[in-house]
Amino acid sequence: MLSHLIMRALLPGTAAVAIVTGAVASLPSPSSAAPVRPIALTSSLAHDSVGFYTEAQAERGQAVYKNVCAECHELQDFTNADFRTEWDGNSLYELFENIRTTMPDENPGTLTRKQYVDVVTYVLKLNALPTGTAEFTADSAAASAAILRLLAKSE
Repeated sequence: MLSHLIMRALLPGTAAVAIVTGAVASLPSPSSAAPVRPIALTSSLAHDSVGFYTEAQAERGQAVYKNVCAECHELQDFTNADFRTEWDGNSLYELFENIRTTMPDENPGTLTRKQYVDVVTYVLKLNALPTGTAEFTADSAAASAAILRLLAKSE
């Protein structure tokens, strides 16, 4: 089902084969299908959570964070209520692009794309979003369909 939703978002009007978190799914043409709904990235406590990054990526992101980001940012900057409120409901791609185009503060855009991707996955891990079997690549279509859900229902 998840593969079906992603491919409908990526390839409207075409048949496709999707590989999502290691599972392969053949998809019918979406011409008669229901409208696409975004995929919610929720905390690991939710039973319908989907991992968009690997543990190894988050570890690489942690190393980049320690070497580059920790000079200006504390870990709580990425997990506090203000961060969760600001980013809840935004796409994973929006988070990636914001970090890529504005950080490091004194010299934005100077890290490699892979370093930015890895830092984003570390932020996902800090917010208890689940890991998966495939690495996050910051593909604009797939990451745009992944909506961050960082607030608990009571918040």
